[in-house]
Amino acid sequence: MIGRSHPPAQGRGYSRSPNKKTSRRGFTRENMRKISLVILLCACSKPRDLPTPINMPDAGPTDALESSAPVPVEVPPPPDPTKLLGAYSTDYEVGGKMKTRAANIALAATKLSVEIGAGEVFSFNDTVGPRDESDGFSKAPVILQGIMVEDIGGGVCQVASTVHAAALHSKLQIVERRPHSRISKYIAPGLDATVVYPSDCKTDPKCDRVNLKIRNPYGRSVGLKVMTFTGTRKGKVEAQFYGFESTVEVKYGYSKKEVEDAEAPKQVFFRSKEYRSATYKKKVQEGQLSYLVRSSLTYTEAGKEPVKIFWLSKYPTVDEAWEIGKEYDIDAGPPWAPVVEDAGVVDADILDVPSVY
Repeated sequence: MIGRSHPPAQGRGYSRSPNKKTSRRGFTRENMRKISLVILLCACSKPRDLPTPINMPDAGPTDALESSAPVPVEVPPPPDPTKLLGAYSTDYEVGGKMKTRAANIALAATKLSVEIGAGEVFSFNDTVGPRDESDGFSKAPVILQGIMVEDIGGGVCQVASTVHAAALHSKLQIVERRPHSRISKYIAPGLDATVVYPSDCKTDPKCDRVNLKIRNPYGRSVGLKVMTFTGTRKGKVEAQFYGFESTVEVKYGYSKKEVEDAEAPKQVFFRSKEYRSATYKKKVQEGQLSYLVRSSLTYTEAGKEPVKIFWLSKYPTVDEAWEIGKEYDIDAGPPWAPVVEDAGVVDADILDVPSVY
């Protein structure tokens, strides 16, 4: 029997067997069951752990990537010299034997016109440089191991002390500072700063130098300038930090007390390097007990809680010092011993002094 040909399937052109029932889209029921099973298995399986996507910025249009235009960078303005952060000034003598000291102060001041960048550290020694005659400095009174003597660069420490005090009044940070070996007359205890930069530091980086270092904590540059004003008898050195307006009020205070168990001042002498008579003697330095000074600065700004900082300064014992002539007869008695005129000799008890001479 010749089989009868079937007309082609209608719709999407799928062929079908006459013995199998199909869906309206041409799938057999068996195929539909298999597809359903696969979908069910996929839905029940645990999803694969994918890496956490990186939060990348939107690159923008393609033509933006091809642009070579520089990105503008905001540059902070330079320090404004008309807007003061803080300042401090001290007085000094200009006549007589202090004339060279006044000249040293003025010379050091001319070297201190600098800009300190945000976060940068200012170094006094690196800015002023070594203090020697080739740099224009002269011999003047200085404190050496607690005794007032003459040395090259005398007076520069007063400039450093003035800068130190001005920095504190400007809310700058003190990185390195050392007080003098005795309390100074020209500035309050705790505000002084001694500096040492011998000429051999030019070639020896390990030389013994004492520095003053100050950090600028602000997010922009600040300027420092030091000026001197000279009168007929007195001079004034003033340090100013400037850059932007400050509304902070600053108040300084200190207290001092004697250091317990510190050595008491002694009486010492040294022979003059200049020509003096055989009987010449002069007390050139008063003795001083050892003191511990506790300093405080209070910063007050409208609408904010006051901020207070503290620091300590220790001043060691200072001996009483006498200058005598080269031919002074020390066997006749120390220079500080009073002469007993009625006997014409020095009392034996007075001669019983410590063997510091």
